[in-house]
Amino acid sequence: MSDTSFFKSNGKVFPKRGGAYDTFSLPLFSAIKGKASYKNRLDMTARNLADQLILSSNPKHGEIKRGKGAFIEALSLLLHSFAHVASVPGKYKYVSLSMSRNDYYGQSSQFRGLPYKGLRLAIELMAEENSHPNGALLFKRTGHLDRKGKVGLRTRLEPSIGLLDYLVQSGLVFPGHPKGLSKAKSGDGIALLRLAKTSEGADNKIINSLDRSLSADERVLIPVNERLRNLKVGFNYPNYGAFIENWNFKEGRSKLQHMNGDQLYRQFTDEDGSAGRLYGHWVQNCPSTLRQYLTFNRLETVELDYSSMQLYLLYGLAGASVPEGDLYQIGKFDRHWAKAVLTKSVGAETQDIAVNALRKDMQENDAQMLTKAQILFDQFWERHAAVKPLLFQDQIWKQLQYLDSTIALRVLDRLMRQNITCLPIHDSFIVQTRHKNDLEITMREAFQSVFPKIIPEIK
Repeated sequence: MSDTSFFKSNGKVFPKRGGAYDTFSLPLFSAIKGKASYKNRLDMTARNLADQLILSSNPKHGEIKRGKGAFIEALSLLLHSFAHVASVPGKYKYVSLSMSRNDYYGQSSQFRGLPYKGLRLAIELMAEENSHPNGALLFKRTGHLDRKGKVGLRTRLEPSIGLLDYLVQSGLVFPGHPKGLSKAKSGDGIALLRLAKTSEGADNKIINSLDRSLSADERVLIPVNERLRNLKVGFNYPNYGAFIENWNFKEGRSKLQHMNGDQLYRQFTDEDGSAGRLYGHWVQNCPSTLRQYLTFNRLETVELDYSSMQLYLLYGLAGASVPEGDLYQIGKFDRHWAKAVLTKSVGAETQDIAVNALRKDMQENDAQMLTKAQILFDQFWERHAAVKPLLFQDQIWKQLQYLDSTIALRVLDRLMRQNITCLPIHDSFIVQTRHKNDLEITMREAFQSVFPKIIPEIK
């Protein structure tokens, strides 16, 4: 079916002012919107691209230079529109506009006031193979109009992968484009200590502030939160593929749920001194695939974590030596299910409950493993027999969380003394890449401040 036939059969007419040729086309933006930082990046990107296009277009060199201001304005509008298309993957495929001069002049013209000559030149050059190191930046689908039937298509501009990568690397592609996702700060005077309790007959926990003075370890939350309040956190994707990897196409939004909160607090469960992990910063809700692209104050970051943290803590509590080798290597079983044995065991009151929880997980994710659940469970705890007596009593997970949060506070304290800003995510920590060695040393020292005889594995 031809494009014209499609429009006739669907009762569509040639787009009116501001319209597009179909639902997959975004009409060229006629103005630049967004925050000042975005507008500055866009302007810089447009100027840099203008210089590259001028160098690659000897025959047009003089014409562009004479109207360089309009040329840069045209590039800004095009890049702004393409950045929006890229920022909402799956919604749009093209940017649409008219290539007819008449639509840019005259009081009632659809694209009145936009730089027609600049747009025409910019589109022509961006469509050439040698226009940029990434190759052609766009593909042009010429529009047409059946004046008798008043149906047709605007010219459609499809961004190339090279252009999409260029926009991402220039910081112009992000969720919530062009203003970005709304960020809610925690506000002053937040409760640094909290207690979560489950009331009888209620499904949700009731959380209240804990009215006591900060302990020696907890006092670091005050200066750390001051640092985090002023920290500029962003993302630096290497290419467009990395951006769409973190996009939920089914729901049409980023996999990052929200960006609310920029302060840390310690939350205990049921009673003071039970659990006590650190929460409150929106980065803690980022998927791991997204966290790898984090920047702190525009500098790249690195995330290190304690390997097999819960097992190491159990060995510390048992006063036993940690076995050599991979702690989750149990025969030929997949490491994923070996880790699941530990997870289900730490949170269970009895062995039977742990095994049943393991079976349920296998039923939902790998039914072939069902018959091997008990065998894996027995072999795992045979290898780690030294710590098994600590399980299935007194909700050991609360004690383990208390220990890992205490270690986290000591990591933060040691780094603050070195003037290093750090964001904890339970047993992992994020700092600027230049501080990687300092972080690794600090994590080892903090762990050994609790269990001096155990050398933790950090990855």
